[in-house]
Amino acid sequence: MTGYGRLVKYLRPQSARILLGLALMGVFALFSGFSIAMLYPVFDIVLTPRTAETIERSQIRADVPVGEQLSELRHNVLEDYSRALHHEQTFADAGRNMKNVLLDLLRENPAGRVLGWICVVAIFLIFFKTASGYLQKIVFIRVEEKTVMMLRNDLFENIESHSLPFFSRFGTGELVSRMVNDVNALKHFTVSNVAELLRNAALTLVFLGLAFFVSWRLTLAVFVIVPPAVWMIARIGNKLKTYSGRAQAKTADIVHFLQEVFPSQRLVIAFRAVGHEIDRFRQESYRYFRIYLKFMRLDSLAAPLSEFLTTAIGILVLWYGGNLVIQASGEITAAKFVVFCGALFSMMRPVTICAKMYNEIQKGRAVLSRLWEITDTPPEIVEAPDAHQLQSFSQSIRYEEVSFSYLPNEPVLHNCTVEIPHGSIIALVGPSGGGKSTLADLLIRYYDPTQGRITIDGHDLRDISLHSLRGLMGIVTQEILMFNISIRDNIRYGKLDATDEEIEEAARIANAHSFIQALPSGYDTRVGERGTRLSGGERQRIAIARAVLCNPQVLILDEATSSLDSESEALIQEAISRLLRNRTTLVIAHRLSTIQQADRIYVVDKGRIVESGQHEQLLSKNGTYRRLYDLQFSEGHVQLQKE
Repeated sequence: MTGYGRLVKYLRPQSARILLGLALMGVFALFSGFSIAMLYPVFDIVLTPRTAETIERSQIRADVPVGEQLSELRHNVLEDYSRALHHEQTFADAGRNMKNVLLDLLRENPAGRVLGWICVVAIFLIFFKTASGYLQKIVFIRVEEKTVMMLRNDLFENIESHSLPFFSRFGTGELVSRMVNDVNALKHFTVSNVAELLRNAALTLVFLGLAFFVSWRLTLAVFVIVPPAVWMIARIGNKLKTYSGRAQAKTADIVHFLQEVFPSQRLVIAFRAVGHEIDRFRQESYRYFRIYLKFMRLDSLAAPLSEFLTTAIGILVLWYGGNLVIQASGEITAAKFVVFCGALFSMMRPVTICAKMYNEIQKGRAVLSRLWEITDTPPEIVEAPDAHQLQSFSQSIRYEEVSFSYLPNEPVLHNCTVEIPHGSIIALVGPSGGGKSTLADLLIRYYDPTQGRITIDGHDLRDISLHSLRGLMGIVTQEILMFNISIRDNIRYGKLDATDEEIEEAARIANAHSFIQALPSGYDTRVGERGTRLSGGERQRIAIARAVLCNPQVLILDEATSSLDSESEALIQEAISRLLRNRTTLVIAHRLSTIQQADRIYVVDKGRIVESGQHEQLLSKNGTYRRLYDLQFSEGHVQLQKE
């Protein structure tokens, strides 16, 4: 199911409100038709010169109280329909009789009294018409907002259920644009527009029925020239759908560009690239301008074209029908023609709005196709139906002949075999881009191996529930990811139900408590976007506190001490040494001096394990490790100690 049909699951829970809105819509349309029909007695009875006989009867009726006349009318109508129920006449005959009795009542009363009655009835009709129209809009606005809310929630849930390859494919700016811009655009194109289309379609049918009742020949003449007009409007709607999709895609490109440039402003300024980025943005902005201009040309053409066509139809009918009245052929009277014209011209605005709503709905289809593209993308990391819970492990983690590719036919890992015994410290070292971080990402199942497998105590990771697998893991990386919330809540992210006492204890272990207490708001200090209000060392210690709080059995340290000054590194190394106690640890490091006491070191180069062993063993081989060590040799580093 594609397009609007898939919105049914969001509308079904609101079916009662939708039915109420549709009922109010019907009431609005009927009262609108009655309002036009009131023109007939005004022109045919009140404003038409009366004969002597009619005047005499109206003078007699003027002496009869209105209540008695209405009681007589009610009695006649009930008697007529009672006869219809007993099959003495048809309901159609009863309807005609009721109409004749009502017209006789109006003709037999003074014109002033009849005009007063008509005005009172008209006020009530207008009141109920406007009230039902207002209530219908309120009902459908609620349905629309709730539908959009549920859709946005489902979309976010769907996005969050994906793994890293999905985010690499779409990009942050693209996803933000679809979550915000596309969903907001859809709000204007869905329920309210469909409701507006139905409401105006109902009005069109009521006015059309009234026109057909007055003169079916005139009504059919109108429909001879309507189909070409509808065809022209439909063509514009189809083109609008195409250009709407392109405009939304370009909006996403601009959002993606801005989200790339603004966080990288330090780099832009440092490398004197401000002018370059301005030129890039101007190019993106111009591309959007060209597409949106084409879109708006079509969009702006739709309403005036519809208005012109409907007005032209009305003028042609006025000419044709007016001639029939002038010729006094008896086919249509002046009063009937006034009602017909009132119905026809009242129908023009609903027809125009229907055409506009059709075009708006076509735009919405383009937006929906972009949203369904997100929801229809299958997850790359799938949990097995019979996945079991793994609360702990006691033996080892093994990479067994693991190969991996981010892109087809471009492998980044080749037949890698690594063993991480329980309670050990295992280090991965090697040149940048060799595949060290990829090995760690596979362990936490950001990705799955292309070939081979990874096991914990002999269980393939793909057979373990994702929740329990990641519950075993804790990770501290070089690039610390933080939310713009308080320090307390950033630490609590490692254990959402942690108490304040547990948070402070974790901060003490991470050597973070002192600097946090020194801040003006202490643990309630907001860290800024991506933690920019804190130094690199402070962010790193908060990340360690977060890892301490979740108390992982397996700890992954990915370049956790690089790019820090000596004082910060010493504090962090001390915090990490506390964190490592009684844990299985996988360390990724460029600084070889920090992993010399690891139980085993694996050297990764160009996606392959080229060497493995302890520090002294690897130095004696005079291979890649020795070459890296000689290049990095320096004094003053704090060695990573297993305690």
